Amino acid sequence: MAVSVLLLSACAGPPQYDFEPLPRIEDYRPSEWDMDKYGEDLGVLAAESGIAHPPEVEIVRWLNPEERVDVMVACLRDKGVDARRTDDLGYRMTSPPGQEEQTNLARYVCSGQYPVRLDIARPPTGQEQRWLYDHLIRVWLPCAEDEGYSDLTRPSFDDYASALQQGTVDPVMVELHQSYSPDQWVAEELWEACPYWPEGYRQYETD
Repeated sequence: MAVSVLLLSACAGPPQYDFEPLPRIEDYRPSEWDMDKYGEDLGVLAAESGIAHPPEVEIVRWLNPEERVDVMVACLRDKGVDARRTDDLGYRMTSPPGQEEQTNLARYVCSGQYPVRLDIARPPTGQEQRWLYDHLIRVWLPCAEDEGYSDLTRPSFDDYASALQQGTVDPVMVELHQSYSPDQWVAEELWEACPYWPEGYRQYETD
């Protein structure tokens, strides 16, 4: 009987968690945390772009992440910026000599008008933390070890949950980069082989 239980466990797929799906984008209503994060992100963009006195920007609509590149390119072009899509995750802006400030300002305004929904980034709480930690210990760390990333420390639940809740740096990611320093392409291969978040986490409905 004990052998049968072990065989069934070995053949079982990854654990399933009952995450609550996020709403369609038209039903998304930003929380107070979302709006604070929206303002913080715009402030960081203004500082990085050298915009000393950023203008007031009114949100036109919120986006799903997969919409962002195309919407940003269209918005920038409407403002006279030479913008082109590079891939599914990015775009490139070209500024004529002396036009860098205007280009940066256009990017700031477009980013403020068309922000990506932020319910996907809210700190996990309660049962979500337990499920994420369970996935880390039972699925991700063993998978990463199979991919050659051995001896990564298993954090305590309290340390891991605290980092997630407070939005501080994930201790597992810190150790991964300190120990192995994977470049972008190597890291992407790891994420593809070993998804860091369990299936269903922060998924949203689409048309």
